[in-house]
Amino acid sequence: MEAFVDRHELSDVVNIADPDNEVWERFGVFGQPTWVFVNGETGETTTRFGALGQQGIQAVFESGGFA
Repeated sequence: MEAFVDRHELSDVVNIADPDNEVWERFGVFGQPTWVFVNGETGETTTRFGALGQQGIQAVFESGGFA
């Protein structure tokens, strides 16, 4: 996992090792890549499946108010 994070320059994104699938189950994740955005103020979540790229990530923040 660390090599993947390094190779794709994802060190500024929280990556979670979930060997018991607890996080996957909580957020309805069924495969990768999956992005779960959590609003730190409200706890509201937005889940997106598949590769997003910079524009896709920005769109989530712009539409959901994730500060």
